[in-house]
Amino acid sequence: MARFAVSAAVLLGGASGCIDFEQEGAFFCKQYPERCDPGPSDEQNPPPDNNGPSGEGEAGAPEIIEAHQSATLVLSRGTLRLRITTRNADNGPLEFAWSTPTGTLGAPVNGATTSEVVWTAPACMPQGGMPEVTVSVTNALRRSASKKFIVVTTPCVTLSAGNAHSMNLRSTGIPWAWGNNESGQLGDGTNTHSATPVQVSSVSGMMSISAGNNAQHALAVGNDGSVWSWGANWYGQVGDGTATHRSAPVQISGSSDVVAVSTGGNFSLAVGSKGLVWAWGYNADGALGDGTTNHRSTPALVSDLSDVVMASAGDQHALALRSDGTVWAWGYNTSGQVGDGTITSRLVPARVKDLSGVVAVSSGGQHSLALRSDGTVWAWGYNESGTLGDGTTTQRSIPVRVSGVSDVVAISAGYLHSLALSKNGTVWAWGSNTFNQLGDGSNEPHRATPVQVSGLSNVVAISAGRSHSLAVRGDGTHWAWGNNKYGKLGDGTTDTQRSTPVQVSP
Repeated sequence: MARFAVSAAVLLGGASGCIDFEQEGAFFCKQYPERCDPGPSDEQNPPPDNNGPSGEGEAGAPEIIEAHQSATLVLSRGTLRLRITTRNADNGPLEFAWSTPTGTLGAPVNGATTSEVVWTAPACMPQGGMPEVTVSVTNALRRSASKKFIVVTTPCVTLSAGNAHSMNLRSTGIPWAWGNNESGQLGDGTNTHSATPVQVSSVSGMMSISAGNNAQHALAVGNDGSVWSWGANWYGQVGDGTATHRSAPVQISGSSDVVAVSTGGNFSLAVGSKGLVWAWGYNADGALGDGTTNHRSTPALVSDLSDVVMASAGDQHALALRSDGTVWAWGYNTSGQVGDGTITSRLVPARVKDLSGVVAVSSGGQHSLALRSDGTVWAWGYNESGTLGDGTTTQRSIPVRVSGVSDVVAISAGYLHSLALSKNGTVWAWGSNTFNQLGDGSNEPHRATPVQVSGLSNVVAISAGRSHSLAVRGDGTHWAWGNNKYGKLGDGTTDTQRSTPVQVSP
């Protein structure tokens, strides 16, 4: 059996809970006020290019002539090195000062005209968050210049929509769930459906969850790097070495250094602190990426893949984002969802064509999404319902740009629809609308270009399920729309479909 835990949890040690999950909206707004209280239109510009010098200062100030960061994307608790080189007209002494509201800084190493520091990413970063590190340099005349570095780190998921159930994280990292429970996917020890949130039993101190857009099982990763799983287990997707459904969480043996998890249709993924990816469950079409078609009831290492900061499991395919901003995919590919220009299923990862500078990925039913650092969204795969958002219903085996959305900070691919969160806190949706999962108040069967979700503002997190959608606002309230069979919208009703968002019960 493949060993799940990487030998040394160097990047994961010793952290405790990172946020009060019941107040994740307020936490996000405190850290990123511009996302919750939009400023004038110039605030909507994409993040600046971080690779070149950009120091600005007063007349007579030193000049930052070179700025370098060892990576743009980094695992949670991972490290990167930041460095600036300056020029000072009067050749006098310089003072350097580094600061960040997020993560931690080591002791700077300063030279006469250079300064270098190591930044460690936080254990938990809200969806769409981009940590900033600022350095200022001041000369003897007290003139100064500064440079801002922006990085992307593995997000903690606190909201997730599944096949017919939903989940969120609350205080002390306890997951709550609602909706369908026939396979125990609510994790409360029963098989009773619930139209309002119920507490997942026996776990706390979780930092991230996943319900998967077509999954009937669930995953959670703890602050200590442990992985917990429950729900449907026909193909071993729970990962406990059995095919027995679990109505309460079980810990996956050997998991101790995981930073992120993702649930697929009948399989699961985990990203370790060394940037390796592990997979288990259904594998007939290569969704596990281990070079075989053998189902696995315990984790197996995805082949030929390293330096991963984020992974996303779709229905039967998967995506991985590497620290260099490239995207890799594997599994079922009859609609081109792997993105390598073919419709041939892949048993091991293949690089997605014509795509770089990516900061987030999300796998749908048979389509895929990527968010680039310039705030644009790209899509490929199945498109019969306008799922790719490019204004057509033409299937694509290489990425195309989603029309009409910009300044995007987070994405989520559902089974046949997709969501995007704009920097100004609005939510946009496209694709199938058979169950009103686009939330625009219409009964149009589908939308081939994005439409704005009605009545939502100051949103800080989103999640698209099989036929419903979820969002969290900056005030911490949760909202849902679309199909409501089994009460998966969490508003206390069942089978009452919603074409615009309703608030989830506390």
